[in-house]
Amino acid sequence: MHRPLNFGCTLQAFATQEVLERLGHQVKMIDYLYPNASRDHRINLRHALLHAGNRLLAFFLTGQAFSRREQQYRDFLQQRLHLTQEYATKEDLAKDPPDFDSYCMGSDQIWNPNFINEDTSFLGSFVPDGKHLFSYASSFGITELAPKDVPEYKRLLQRFATLAVREVQGQTILQNQLGLQAQRTLDPTLLLTSDDWDKLAAPYPISRKYILCYGAEPAGISLVRKATELVSQMSTNSNERPLIVHIHGRPWQRFSSQAKYLFDVGPAQFLSLIKHASCVLTTSYHGTCFSLNYRVPFWSFTPPNGTDTRISDLLHLLGLQDRRKYFGEHLQSIGELRESYPAILQKERETSQQYLQKALASHSMNPSK
Repeated sequence: MHRPLNFGCTLQAFATQEVLERLGHQVKMIDYLYPNASRDHRINLRHALLHAGNRLLAFFLTGQAFSRREQQYRDFLQQRLHLTQEYATKEDLAKDPPDFDSYCMGSDQIWNPNFINEDTSFLGSFVPDGKHLFSYASSFGITELAPKDVPEYKRLLQRFATLAVREVQGQTILQNQLGLQAQRTLDPTLLLTSDDWDKLAAPYPISRKYILCYGAEPAGISLVRKATELVSQMSTNSNERPLIVHIHGRPWQRFSSQAKYLFDVGPAQFLSLIKHASCVLTTSYHGTCFSLNYRVPFWSFTPPNGTDTRISDLLHLLGLQDRRKYFGEHLQSIGELRESYPAILQKERETSQQYLQKALASHSMNPSK
């Protein structure tokens, strides 16, 4: 899902491509124009008018900032991803699929039924029979499949030569509901190091220390309010109070006079903003991933009884459970990250790369599969 205006979607696609190329393969990204009408049968005139109204409001509130943001995404896709021809619908993709030796499905929430609805393209339905098909770090983003979805998921996923998912819950769904085995692997953005990401990063002009806020804010949570709590607890001996910076995607949501809101950030500038932050406050899985990559102190906020275990699974894997906060908890300090986690992360990188090597080596030794 590389097309949405979302840092995680775009950067995980690039990382997957980059790692596979480093393993010696020629790689193309199937340019499926998701989201589209195939994904959401509810798209109608009302939704089209609402979307147009939101875009008009965004332009009215931010001027050209949203347009610059969209252009930066388009530039990144065209300059950094090796794209096939465009496929506008699932019917287009199934009718004339691109011809490859091997097909890799991943990552992010490509198997979340709430996202894909009845579009089975991300389950490999378009891949011709007999072709090598495997997944990498795919995510369900839910705790279990609805009974009505089980037969179709099982029918399609049992065609895969090997399966790899990103969360423990994904392994549980595959084993308990579908009778399939899967290896757990890292999100592709974590397979690249900070030095790798630095080659893509573009500076964003902020001349003073700042705390960065990034992620969706459900009812009852304000990252800026959390950042304000944190700033008030910091030493008064500092020469200047850190600026609170919020990467904002929806200009019609609530604002605070305590923060500087950024509406024109593209994928390359996002990397730089994470790297140079004094601390990151996020509700985002990939906000967490890039904080880890850059070893920037962070706090990841999740609901206490949420069904999305992506962040908690990752932090538990790296021994950083203390960096998770529930929405109602207060912040008292930035705190330092545990020094042990980079070694764990590097070991997990090696394990994940070994999975990819074996998945592709197995196919090259058995080309008929």
